[in-house]
Amino acid sequence: MQFNYGILLLAAQALSVFASPAPPADSCGALGTVDITSLPEGVDASKVRQCNEHPLGDENASVAERDVAGDLFKRECWYGNPSGCTNGYCWKTCGDGPWCWTAREGGFGDWYTCTTDADCKTSFACGQSAGGKSCKKCGCKC
Repeated sequence: MQFNYGILLLAAQALSVFASPAPPADSCGALGTVDITSLPEGVDASKVRQCNEHPLGDENASVAERDVAGDLFKRECWYGNPSGCTNGYCWKTCGDGPWCWTAREGGFGDWYTCTTDADCKTSFACGQSAGGKSCKKCGCKC
């Protein structure tokens, strides 16, 4: 039986694509990457997102003012619907005014994405950061 080295080489190349290194911390903004060594007990490290900060950052900072299309402007308190979808991401209110971006895995996982307000739920967890960093753009505030 003869071994086919071509197939072995092809398999090795495919694996190297899937095992590419994480992007540098500076591509994640000021808060950098999530430190998986400082996650709370019960959070599955394999399901944690790469960056602490929300991808929209200040670009979509408010739920208080909306134009006719429902887009957000600056981060202010919101007294309307308890949850919604803006620029493809879910948010929810946290009481009377403050709001947050929502994320899976107790707030440490991927950000919830959406196409309509109906895709977003108040039961979704607010985004969290790890490693002693405070995600002011994703947490519950206004």
